Amino acid sequence: MKKLIFILVAVQISTFSFAQKSQVVSAWNYLNNGELDKARTAINSAINDETTKSMAKTWFYRGNIYKAIYSDTTRKKDVNDLTEAFNSYKKVMEYDAKGEFTIDMMNPWLEVAYYTFNEAVIPYNVKDYQLAYDNFNKVSEIYGIVNSKYKQNIIDTSASFYAANAAVKLGKFDEATKIYNDLINVKHFEDPEIYSNLADIALAGHDTSGAINQLDKGIAIYPKEQNLRIKQLNLYLFSHRFNEVIDKLNAAIEKEPNRGDLYQALGSAYENTKDTVNARKAYEKAISLNPQDFVANYSLGALIYNRAVEKIKAMNDLPASDQKGYDKLKAEGDVLLAKSLPYLETARNINGKDIETLNALKELYARLNMMDKLEEVKKTISALGQ
Repeated sequence: MKKLIFILVAVQISTFSFAQKSQVVSAWNYLNNGELDKARTAINSAINDETTKSMAKTWFYRGNIYKAIYSDTTRKKDVNDLTEAFNSYKKVMEYDAKGEFTIDMMNPWLEVAYYTFNEAVIPYNVKDYQLAYDNFNKVSEIYGIVNSKYKQNIIDTSASFYAANAAVKLGKFDEATKIYNDLINVKHFEDPEIYSNLADIALAGHDTSGAINQLDKGIAIYPKEQNLRIKQLNLYLFSHRFNEVIDKLNAAIEKEPNRGDLYQALGSAYENTKDTVNARKAYEKAISLNPQDFVANYSLGALIYNRAVEKIKAMNDLPASDQKGYDKLKAEGDVLLAKSLPYLETARNINGKDIETLNALKELYARLNMMDKLEEVKKTISALGQ
């Protein structure tokens, strides 16, 4: 009797085990018949059972099922299905000790990489940089698996590049630097944005010289990339390396003589070296190319106004007996004040809320005895809470 009972129990266990294994087969059959919901139910039953959850076949089928669900055009795409496919294929690698599914896994891995790249681009474009970063890194992870398992040499530089860009946006500067350096030194991938972003990373660490060095490298490779050149020039200005700025700006203007912003920057550089003659010429050229350039109009107006103030100061320092000298300096100062006026008024028309422009006009109207305009600009300043 005891032997009979033992046999019955054994039969029950065997039947249950067979039932669970049949779930794996059923899941595969459902998949092949396009019955994806039934396939998912069957395979998820199998992964929760002790007899089938450690079978590589179970996870291989599961990966294929979830990949099919994700790519099914009749359904609303759900990235979680793609994640389940990815995780399932990793489980295959964990349980497939004999390499039974190694050959069959290559194409599924490549499909998941392709889909994951698309799922990274979407959040990147809407500035969800964390999700984009995670997905671009997952693409690189998949290609690492493929290259290792199948002796391939697939290099997806785009995934690495955008992962690094996303890392910069997230403040993950060490990760971004590592990826950029790998792109340059190992994968021999170049893009001007790499050097611009490496410069930003250096600046985040208060390393202005390091930032300039990165931009110098970028410009050496991309001599026509004006965004790198402008960023470099701004850093030279920030570092008070004005003579170097002037040389580089003149070189840039030779390549693009119709860019007003280059002349505007050149005027500022000349002004910082006290070369007011060339500064004025540069600002005038900037305005001729772009009459609505606020900075150039304000800067030229302020430059001329400051020269007038110097005349007025010198006039007031003269002894009372020097009437002739006084009159001469006053006349010269008045001429300069009048010349500065249209540029500052144009600057105000472009940006009516700039307080420095309004204050300059207030002083100018007072010196030129333009009382109506003086009262009007005072009211504007007061209305702005200044």
